[in-house]
Amino acid sequence: MESAEERKFREYLEVEGLKFTPERRIVLKKVFSIHNHFEAEDIVLSLRVDGERISRASVYRTLNLLLMSGLLSPVHSAEKHGHFEHTFGHEHHEHFICS
Repeated sequence: MESAEERKFREYLEVEGLKFTPERRIVLKKVFSIHNHFEAEDIVLSLRVDGERISRASVYRTLNLLLMSGLLSPVHSAEKHGHFEHTFGHEHHEHFICS
């Protein structure tokens, strides 16, 4: 059975003329299995531990598509690299950065 986030991502990809590939499905499922902030490299490493053979470039491209579809949001922090969180189905919340 297709999850709500899979359905939304599939619909977004169809509108954009893109395919919902098996690799994109695996990245989507991995992203939604994480319930805190993560970096793109966290996804890459976790997929490798799982034995998935998905290129780093495919992970980064899929994360970008998830951002554009509204399923994923950037988390701004004082660090120089990007963090993400999945926001689909969650209430809006703020992130504070101490200075």
